[in-house]
Amino acid sequence: MDHSFNITPTQHNPQHAKEFDVSTDQFEWLYSVVAKGIIPKGEVRVYFIEEDKWMQLDSWPIKSENIETYYFTKSI
Repeated sequence: MDHSFNITPTQHNPQHAKEFDVSTDQFEWLYSVVAKGIIPKGEVRVYFIEEDKWMQLDSWPIKSENIETYYFTKSI
């Protein structure tokens, strides 16, 4: 999905991409804050395109054991 919640890319037929309803999620967050005075706990939901699945994570970015370092150099 892109930042406008359109399904991208289109080379495969995702079945689960639209399982996240941003309007409902935003309303529930706002209602909790305004009506109940409760600030909801933050959460991270990530959609993996090629796997066509959503994951809920405790933090972002995803921690990886395979750390790679890249350097920018001037090409001569």
